[in-house]
Amino acid sequence: MRTSSPVRIFRRQGVGPNRRGPAVTSAALSLYPETTFTAAVTGTANLLVTVTCRDLAALYAFVTTKVGPLPAVRQVETVPVLHRIKQAGTRVRDGRLSAT
Repeated sequence: MRTSSPVRIFRRQGVGPNRRGPAVTSAALSLYPETTFTAAVTGTANLLVTVTCRDLAALYAFVTTKVGPLPAVRQVETVPVLHRIKQAGTRVRDGRLSAT
């Protein structure tokens, strides 16, 4: 399946058991321009990451070349965003979420 539209996903990630795993991994992921949001969460995964890529090929490249090599990542679940209805309290500037 090919698409020229931007691909937006939520990634639920399980990150290694040591205390620094989530902090180091979320900091590393937040440096990539494809990552628009990262948060520590509870449940079966301990990180939630929002990613926007230009198409499916770019998403695949992001997952395999940037997320895959991170040493603390032990599981990943990718959830595509098919349609965003509302995202209250945030603004988008230059394609990224902005506080102001």
